[in-house]
Amino acid sequence: MWPHKKLENGAVLSSSLVWGDKWSATLFDAYGISGQANVEMTPEFATKLGAAFGANLAMGSHVVVTRDAHKTSRMLDRALISGLMAAGINVYDMRLQPIPVTRYVTKALKAAGALHVRRSPLEKKIQDLKFFDENGLDLSTKREKAIENLFYREDFRRADSDQVGDISFPSRGIDYYIEGFYNNVDQAAIQARRFKIVVDYAFGSATQVFPNLLGKLGAEVVSLNAFVDETKMTRAAEEFQAALKQLGTIVPTLGADFGVILDSGAQKISISDEKGAILSGDQALVLFALLHCMAVPNASIAVPVTASRAVDEIAAKHGATVTRCGTTYRSMMEAAVKASFVGEERGGYIFGQFFPAFDAMMAIVKLMEYLAAAKLPLSEVVKQVPKLHLIRSEAPCGWEKKGTVMRRLMEEAEVAGFRAELIDGVKLHNGKSWVLILPDADKPYFHVDAEADSLREAQALVDKYQDKIKQWQA
Repeated sequence: MWPHKKLENGAVLSSSLVWGDKWSATLFDAYGISGQANVEMTPEFATKLGAAFGANLAMGSHVVVTRDAHKTSRMLDRALISGLMAAGINVYDMRLQPIPVTRYVTKALKAAGALHVRRSPLEKKIQDLKFFDENGLDLSTKREKAIENLFYREDFRRADSDQVGDISFPSRGIDYYIEGFYNNVDQAAIQARRFKIVVDYAFGSATQVFPNLLGKLGAEVVSLNAFVDETKMTRAAEEFQAALKQLGTIVPTLGADFGVILDSGAQKISISDEKGAILSGDQALVLFALLHCMAVPNASIAVPVTASRAVDEIAAKHGATVTRCGTTYRSMMEAAVKASFVGEERGGYIFGQFFPAFDAMMAIVKLMEYLAAAKLPLSEVVKQVPKLHLIRSEAPCGWEKKGTVMRRLMEEAEVAGFRAELIDGVKLHNGKSWVLILPDADKPYFHVDAEADSLREAQALVDKYQDKIKQWQA
């Protein structure tokens, strides 16, 4: 270890720590595996990781590998492929693809798993490596731990020279996705409505697929940033807000039915109505739940514990059922196996009859399909969404104190007679009001969310529990 480096408790250092600030005890976080490009995420690291992932699979299995357009992603993509091949794994190299396509094709090609390499959409110079199982879903925690153990022990399987994996480039991979896509949308209804929409591609890989999909749906599309640019795929918060403001100006000026911004991986969307009003993430989730209930009889909906109670109110009016699930991607994907619609308040939507994973392209087309069925402009449907009184905040807490805080929360709920919901974190219900205290998996703080009959009441709940979390750490 070079001077001024940090080694987390329980971490196993298996190589010299020269570059980077620290060495973590775990590999996986909420986004897969993340680290500084060419500092923590080096070709050597990626090769070892590919070998560890391959050693967790049967010799001769196939793995789909895709990436975004950044040159660092291309470098790590090739290093991962080398590690997989060394472990006797055959590779379907599909190069530049959106994440939803990677997921869908993994199952369609009957591969044993998949890897996607991308530049972080949130932070420049950070790379994310995303791992998927044979169904195209995020790996289970058990699988992640197995790969971590192999990586840290350097217990890699080395294939005999005659059994080294092969690389192929499946020409029909994308066709499976396109065919499944069209089979799950009402093309005739969308074509009859003759939509005009504005789509901001955010310089991402959806430009490789989505324009062709929209072309057959009879929509007039005004495309923004519809080319791949590796220097612009990561947007800082102020850049994203500027893009939203621009969208809200362009949509009414052009007389479009609505506008959307995709994230660079084509998993999530932000929405503007035809008047240029930008929907918050919570509004958009309730809107999708409402449109889905209107279009699908006896709908089954799943939302995370963080979602507004308005979803339950809408479902009750339309005879739909609502299930609450955890806040992780894996939890929502598992819920999609039984639910016809799953959504979260950060712009991710799942339509289980198509594929149980977030897909921005399917979400946009489903929005068109639902609006065609409702025969209403988007702003009129938004008026039917109940007014939301939600506050979302955070409370700092050291790692070593998180267990103490959770225990005190449970004790307080029992004394006060609140109904406690323990799906993810601790959610306390008091009549129609609720507050959720959720420990962040990767950072030293709690998420504190509250909903009440007014914003003032919701803010009071947040302030109350932020103070309690501070006191319980003393």
